[in-house]
Amino acid sequence: MANNLSLNQSPTFGVGGKFNGSFTGGVGTTPINMLPATGGFTVEAWFNFAGGGGTYLIFGSVDTFWVGMSSGSLAAHFGLGTNEGVLTSSIAVTGGWHHAALVCATAGTTLFLDGAVAATSPQTFSGQGATFANPIGVRAFNNFTFSAYQWLGAIDEVAFWSGSRYTAAFTPAAGAYAGSETGLLALYHLDGDGLDARTAASVPSLATPSVSGTVAGGSMTVSGTYSAGTPSGLTYVLDGGAVVAATGATIGSGSYSFAITAPASGSHTISVTGTGGNTASSPTASFTTSASGVAIAPGNPAILYSPYNWQVLAGVATAWNPGAYFRVLFSGSSCTLNFDVSANAPPLSQLWWRVDNGPWTPAAVAAAIACAIPALTIGNADVPFHRLDVVVKSMDSGPTTNRWAAPAPGTIRFTGLTLGAGAGVQTPGRAALNIIVYGDSITEGIRTLGESGATPDVNDAMFGWAFKLGELLGAEIGLVGFGGTGYVTSLGQVPPFPLSYGLIAQGVVRSFTPAPDLVVVNHGTNDGSNNVQAAAVQALNGLLAAVPCKVVLLNPLPTSDNAYLQAAIGACSAPARAAFVSTAGFFQKSLGADGFQLHPSGPNATGVIGPKVAAALRPFLAGAGAGASAAVARWTH
Repeated sequence: MANNLSLNQSPTFGVGGKFNGSFTGGVGTTPINMLPATGGFTVEAWFNFAGGGGTYLIFGSVDTFWVGMSSGSLAAHFGLGTNEGVLTSSIAVTGGWHHAALVCATAGTTLFLDGAVAATSPQTFSGQGATFANPIGVRAFNNFTFSAYQWLGAIDEVAFWSGSRYTAAFTPAAGAYAGSETGLLALYHLDGDGLDARTAASVPSLATPSVSGTVAGGSMTVSGTYSAGTPSGLTYVLDGGAVVAATGATIGSGSYSFAITAPASGSHTISVTGTGGNTASSPTASFTTSASGVAIAPGNPAILYSPYNWQVLAGVATAWNPGAYFRVLFSGSSCTLNFDVSANAPPLSQLWWRVDNGPWTPAAVAAAIACAIPALTIGNADVPFHRLDVVVKSMDSGPTTNRWAAPAPGTIRFTGLTLGAGAGVQTPGRAALNIIVYGDSITEGIRTLGESGATPDVNDAMFGWAFKLGELLGAEIGLVGFGGTGYVTSLGQVPPFPLSYGLIAQGVVRSFTPAPDLVVVNHGTNDGSNNVQAAAVQALNGLLAAVPCKVVLLNPLPTSDNAYLQAAIGACSAPARAAFVSTAGFFQKSLGADGFQLHPSGPNATGVIGPKVAAALRPFLAGAGAGASAAVARWTH
């Protein structure tokens, strides 16, 4: 199609490629401005390397990126000048054909070799957001003369994609691409020419949508399936009115869903199509909405919030920390979560919700989220009330993200529930113990789902060691984690711990009611080798004055025992109510950690670290509440 290669330097093609022919000599150059300015991109190719200890490029361009062999290893450079990123694989490259892919995403950069993650960097490609004014050389570096780093060997099946085509290990395609794949920017089979082999994409066809949650004024979910390709977006028309973008729509593999506010009671129609005119149908569904439901305010005493990490007022309940949660019992046949999202900004914070211990369902924070009730309980007369659980999964964890001002862009501002007509709420059971856990990114669940993806997608507080303590110790957990902070270190406008322990956020005083049975502090990792004794004493004295229970300082998980913290115990105002717990050996990095070896994986955090921390803390809870060993498995993931 439009992105054919310009061939020069005496191009030659061979017949023994990975798929049919291959590019064996000379240089090809792409058109300029072929890569997207936002959203990231992916480049990939099959290569056969003839050997050599220098630098030889599969493709690359000045002020952009390159991928090739350097000193016998697959490598990539991306970005400009002092912002240049370097990725080098440690995986051996033997003879024969191999597959290379470079993913320049908005959350980092990843180099793949034969489908395996070869190297990663949290650094993003600095060219994103700019115009790619130079063409990209294939089989050489585009330095305008193509005299440098020409490839030794053959290249086949070069493809450029928008977005992150690969986010984890994968199996390279067993055959040549068809050319109609979604997101394809250019495809070069290199079977004797440099022509762009893309074809017109299949036109997706949408099936008739289904509608649920039709209580007037509440959240209504529209969902359906599609085939023969993927729609680039969705719009809808309600009752023959204007075309409206389906904001926040989820488009998965063969299915889609989005939420809108249900119209006034009565009969209605809704039709759905794809944006850009790329669907073969605009199916219409008919539905009827019932009378408006019952509004349950966030300050209703039946709603049980996690302790110490919510500001609950009559009109809004606000959380600043992942791992904050609430639960409630409700009657009726529908339930909608309502949020004030006026201050939120992408990337949006994410939630988990479930009803009647059904599967956890993820959702980005939105004005209204309809919660489906499992079929086994919604039609069962013996189940007059249903249990709703909601957990703040993750928030934007960027280093400059404002997580402190009120309201910050990532805050959760819960404005209540909408239930069916005549429905009501009851208070659920409460655990015997209350524990508050302070910490940093390790505590709030950063990268528990991996690091090949964008934040907050890869973060999950429920997969963190601290959240797991609720189940292991039979306690309500008030989780307070702010990434990058410590006893003397601050980040994202969050003050150091001695100045922040008593505040939920800027100007919002933390309530220690009900009185906690234990306070746990896991700070220090971000302080490095700094002497934190004075700051730890300041924080200890403030906490000991605010709570009647024991305050335990954990040794920072990825480091050795901290002598400054141990010394702070003896120097505080009430040493008998303070303790230091060594976590040496708890964080076994071989069981899963990110590339920085700082953040444990979810299975490592919940399967190893959490139980070890719980065992170390259990003696401090002896005699507290109604028995710390009576753990309630409330949180299963």
